[in-house]
Amino acid sequence: MNLLEVLFGAQSTRSGTWSASVMVLATFGGAGLALGRGPLPADERPMERRVHLAQAEGRPGPGFGPGNMRERGGGPREEPPGGPRGNRGDDLPGLWPRMSSSERTAMERFIEERFPQMYQELERAKIDDPQRYDRRMSRLAPEMRHLMELGATDPERADLLIEERRLDVQIRQLAQRLRSAEDEARQERGRTQLRELCGRMFDVRHRRREMEIRDLESRIAELRARHAEAAQQREATIDRAVEERLNLPQPPVPEGE
Repeated sequence: MNLLEVLFGAQSTRSGTWSASVMVLATFGGAGLALGRGPLPADERPMERRVHLAQAEGRPGPGFGPGNMRERGGGPREEPPGGPRGNRGDDLPGLWPRMSSSERTAMERFIEERFPQMYQELERAKIDDPQRYDRRMSRLAPEMRHLMELGATDPERADLLIEERRLDVQIRQLAQRLRSAEDEARQERGRTQLRELCGRMFDVRHRRREMEIRDLESRIAELRARHAEAAQQREATIDRAVEERLNLPQPPVPEGE
């Protein structure tokens, strides 16, 4: 059994995984629609969305700061196992408290299937300390909902994000053990394993960014085609605009004027 199996249990990609998730989403009631919610508050946005939003607004986003992987060329640092920061109070604001029993069950089944190590920890907390379980699920729910929705529409991208999440947890756990290890031989073996995990993280993120580049290139090509077509229709478009302006109904003239 290798390190990954020790940390997360044997996990292989099974055919039909995301088709099953589509059924989960049906139970979930379309997530945001079933919950009657609009856009997520800032502290409930999944990591990817918050990073891109911060970049668009020209400010540092999650994962920027001393010592994280982005500054060393490793890409954005993912959130800790508790999910996006925030929602840590005992009053449990956010998505999880507003979910129905069936929606919660669907999310728990998703975590069991895609994050078995996390699921085992959550189940122990659910039995030993239900309040701690609810606090953690309150933090996890926005991220898990995002992954569930993405899995129904873009399973390849969702699989990459899930793999990033797993690798991030493994890297942090292994690094923590190595920092407290005193045996040099153990440190050397752990460093080799850590390098392998960081290499896998780089490759997964590189694949996801390639997907983003392809999406952007496709969108640009579509916009260029529409732009060229509009240029060819210049005279006809101007003629239509003139006719529309001339045929606008005249507003009634107020009495006394």
